[in-house]
Amino acid sequence: MRTFIRSLTLSLLVVFAFSSCEKNSVTSKGTAKFSIASIEQSDQLKSAWADTDLVSYHLMVSVEDSDGSSVLTDHLVPVYLFGPGYISEELEMNEGDYRLTKFMLINPSGAVIAATPVEGSPLAYLVKNPLPLEFSIRGGTATIVSPELLAVGDHTPGDFG
Repeated sequence: MRTFIRSLTLSLLVVFAFSSCEKNSVTSKGTAKFSIASIEQSDQLKSAWADTDLVSYHLMVSVEDSDGSSVLTDHLVPVYLFGPGYISEELEMNEGDYRLTKFMLINPSGAVIAATPVEGSPLAYLVKNPLPLEFSIRGGTATIVSPELLAVGDHTPGDFG
């Protein structure tokens, strides 16, 4: 009987040890949301959002991790009206540090109507923080990333970088 109890105790300790290690090795997840709050700065953008069918507007985003590896490439994210601004659908991401490298607003016709310029591009001086924009995801929390957008208008893609 003592052998049985010792074996049972040893087995439970081994199971507990493996389950504890497994929990520690799981990467925590958090979420990222992209906010468009500065849309009022441009009359062209305001008129572009006059439609009531906002569900068909999307953001095209590209994100890299801190090592420069692509996490999201030209990923389309739906955008919704939220209070005085607009917010994207949540994206679940592993805990860590990231860089937003592409940020464009696309209308229902598929045309890019606004974008965030890349550092060093001809239009970069018009925004406080051009791309790439760094942000961090922490487990169990929602991170809101709010890049500035410029109306595309007559500008070429090269003007944005």
